[in-house]
Amino acid sequence: MPQLARSEWLGDPLMSQPAIARGRLFMAYPVCGRNDSSHKLLCADLRTGRHYWEQEITGDVITAPVISGKNVYLSCLDGTSFCLKCEDGSVVYKRRDRTPSAPFVVDDDVFHSRRVVDEGKIFESVHRADAHKGTDKEADPFLAEEAGYLEDGVGVGMKGDRLNSLDSSVGFGTAPQSAKLHEAAAHIGVKTVAGAWAWQGSRTAYSKGRVMNAQGNFIHSFQSEDGKGAWRAEATGGDGEQLFAPPSLGKENMYLCSSDGQIVSLRQAYGERVFLYATDQPMAFQPTLAEGNVYIGTANGLLLCLRTGGDDANGWYCWGGNAQHNKNS
Repeated sequence: MPQLARSEWLGDPLMSQPAIARGRLFMAYPVCGRNDSSHKLLCADLRTGRHYWEQEITGDVITAPVISGKNVYLSCLDGTSFCLKCEDGSVVYKRRDRTPSAPFVVDDDVFHSRRVVDEGKIFESVHRADAHKGTDKEADPFLAEEAGYLEDGVGVGMKGDRLNSLDSSVGFGTAPQSAKLHEAAAHIGVKTVAGAWAWQGSRTAYSKGRVMNAQGNFIHSFQSEDGKGAWRAEATGGDGEQLFAPPSLGKENMYLCSSDGQIVSLRQAYGERVFLYATDQPMAFQPTLAEGNVYIGTANGLLLCLRTGGDDANGWYCWGGNAQHNKNS
């Protein structure tokens, strides 16, 4: 019979996933007991739980820390991004760049989305920066879409009463101070613990020299080196929200799930539709791809499996593709 190997109380709420690399676990948690609650990123031994280091950060992490090479990258719910050394947690750089999603790293480049206000309208743009310094490599963003959903962001697949009900069901009728949701509300419009858990923004994915993401109702593919657009598709549905969770990538196709219950597959190369499948179940997170199957957890607590009949849907085993949340090819 399975037995619990070990456990450790880190605090409540924990709104992001851990990341794992080289036998170490990286996890954000709240630190209470002071006038201003803060958060730390913990690095611990995966097998024994021994703490290697802890580094103060400005808030809980959006979705998960991201590990590439010797560094761990993260975006906080208040819009601050960090790059820390995996070995000792020292700060490589820290930027208040208003990023509303987790970063993505390809070689020496880190891709961030940013919240930008221009003439009273909110836009979400994608920028390429130096992965070791944090400085932008171009003066202008690779792309920008109007992003009204950042005024009242609820993640994907969950809204209003459902979010409040989920908070209340686990004792968060009023979110604790440690969640720092006032900062998340000002940055991405998230006001509940469940909303912060579900929020992923327009986080990018990478394959074969192209960066791909979904922003609002649009799906993009562009060249990672110069930002030149390869293709752009528009979907119907939604209500001005972030319609899709970030894409999962198979060998040649991308797979997306939407807040209104659609699973869609597109060719990475040109954006042609491979299939569209309606489930009538709102979906909160990107799908998992394994052995030709597409697995989706719904916002209503169901687990769905869609058999594609081919071998393309494989190798994307968790959010971000792997335990480092930074799979690319």
